[in-house]
Amino acid sequence: GFPLPVLARVLGLGQVKGEMLKSVTEARDMIVIQRYVFESEADHQTMVLLLDDLTRTRWQALCEHRVITAPELYQAHTAVIKVNRKGHCQERMLVLSNLWLYNIQYHTDPIAIKQCKVSEVHFM
Repeated sequence: GFPLPVLARVLGLGQVKGEMLKSVTEARDMIVIQRYVFESEADHQTMVLLLDDLTRTRWQALCEHRVITAPELYQAHTAVIKVNRKGHCQERMLVLSNLWLYNIQYHTDPIAIKQCKVSEVHFM
């Protein structure tokens, strides 16, 4: 699994669906909601940088574990917004392996995101 806790705003996902694999992963199992109080703006910025790196690392691990199968090798991923024919925005994760480009559909969990707003970051 994913032993490190992450903030819901960083990985606020409900489900990750591999369109080609027809599989669903419950990402809620990887989310731990925590509240942080920072003593300074520098501490806050350090945490933001660490969480950004952790987010990339966790997405890569999820892609390698659930999407890309051997003998394929993970290359990169990026989050995109797809606008469908009706004008609706849909969140997607494009995952590149050495053989395929995967279009991964995922859904954010609004309850988890609301529980960790920027307004909850307090400075002493």
